[in-house]
Amino acid sequence: MTIPAKSLRDAQFFIEALNRRKFPIGMICVNRAWREAQPEMTAEGLATELLDWYRSVSAAHVSAIARMRDAFGPGVKEIRILNELERDVDGVESLRRLADQLEPSQSATAP
Repeated sequence: MTIPAKSLRDAQFFIEALNRRKFPIGMICVNRAWREAQPEMTAEGLATELLDWYRSVSAAHVSAIARMRDAFGPGVKEIRILNELERDVDGVESLRRLADQLEPSQSATAP
């Protein structure tokens, strides 16, 4: 489990460590991803800056995930992307929402 910005580094470290120990790698999870497209809208002032910032972070996450998939996708059974929740995971409902993203019916190949 890693976050988009650290996915290449973390995946490399853990894949090498698990391979040395001859453990199979079933899945890499990238957590707290911002991939939701924001509607194009006319905003002014701080709203414009916030939307630009969100789009920049989202684009960086999508790019990091793509690089990780290119680097490790062929050697890993599954790569699962978990979207960031609105707040920290604290309680059963938050855990349920994360579990829903891990269900096999979720597309592991979706961007």
